[in-house]
Amino acid sequence: MPEKLTRAVVLGGGGSKGAYQIGVWQALRELDLDYKVVTGTSVGALNGALMAQGEFNAAWDLWWNMDNPQVMEGIPPSENKPDSRLAVYRAFVREMVQKGGLDISPLEEMIRSILDEDKLRASGVEYGIVTVDMERLTPVKMFLRDMPPGSVADYMIASASCFPAFKPRTIEKARFIDGGYYDNLPVEMATQAGPPLDEIWAVEVDGIGVRRRFKPDVPLRLVRSCWDLGNFLLFERDQCRRNIRLGYWDAMKEAGRCDGRAYAFPAGEAARFRLRHGERFAALYQKLLEPMEEKTRSLLERTVRARFRQKLGPRRQGEDLLLLAAETAGELLGLDPARQYTMEEFNAALGEKIQVERDRRGDRDITLDSLPGEEAGAAETLKALGKELALLTVMENLAQLLQGEEPLLRPELLALALPRELMASLYLLIL
Repeated sequence: MPEKLTRAVVLGGGGSKGAYQIGVWQALRELDLDYKVVTGTSVGALNGALMAQGEFNAAWDLWWNMDNPQVMEGIPPSENKPDSRLAVYRAFVREMVQKGGLDISPLEEMIRSILDEDKLRASGVEYGIVTVDMERLTPVKMFLRDMPPGSVADYMIASASCFPAFKPRTIEKARFIDGGYYDNLPVEMATQAGPPLDEIWAVEVDGIGVRRRFKPDVPLRLVRSCWDLGNFLLFERDQCRRNIRLGYWDAMKEAGRCDGRAYAFPAGEAARFRLRHGERFAALYQKLLEPMEEKTRSLLERTVRARFRQKLGPRRQGEDLLLLAAETAGELLGLDPARQYTMEEFNAALGEKIQVERDRRGDRDITLDSLPGEEAGAAETLKALGKELALLTVMENLAQLLQGEEPLLRPELLALALPRELMASLYLLIL
């Protein structure tokens, strides 16, 4: 059984990206990790109220079936198609110009139908939101105990009123706008709720707003996706469902129930990757470096590692270059991150994708003759190939080098122009 800790959950703002937080909540429920404090900004304030009230099924149904008309008046449904999105953007402009901001009365009606203020106040959870007084340009941080009876839904909507896209919310003659203008991830507020905390789970969805730096005195677990969660104003059903699954797997990783960073693997699978592929990967990497002069080798190694980490974000404890290379291959080849893989499943999926890309490319080759003479121009041309063709090009050149042949493109150029493709290629070449 998990240790019973006094835990806070902090939910960031980010519009449609808030679906990710429902996946995190699902994981917390499965892990039997309860919470005594919930603070949130914008969509985090809306989801936070449902978390404090314990309305998981309602929140799940809400986000699993989310679409634009359920949130904004006069905005058509959005599909993952250019024409559909263009119609949505035109509707955005029309509503903002004609009415001074999007009307979110459909969302408000939905929230009011789910919110039970009496149940929320009796939950025993300290719930708080952040909004901003529009006239005074001052932050307003309010806990449930500070909100007058019957006003909770209004303050929730106030926190999510992303001006100028959404209209300000008027409460007792004062106008309020999105709390993200002050603090889009109110971690500090959670520490001010009252009960001493043992742990904080903060869910960041990279919404537009101010992220205030604050280091609490208790362990802070930050759950954040390395994937793009979509446009915060577009409530596309498929994207919301994907974000729910991403949030679930990322929370499981944070809890130590899964391995991986961009992808989810069963706990302990990272060790299997190292056991199966680690020595050969390291040998290929050293073979890549051996023919080079010491100065060039050192520069190349520093460049690859620095750029590789920068592209992928900060390394998490326990991860190594091998697993990062494998996951980068998955990213470049478009493997679905919203599911869990064993090592065998992941490697098989990579192999299938490589074959598809080879068939698609046909006889199209990238040679020195097809690149500009200047190294800087060649680097830009390589970057513009498209990630799949660039990956195949790097793979073939590395294969030539590792077989003792003279590659068409020097590894130094590949490392400088395409560091992710270079490291991913090393992993793919050992499969």
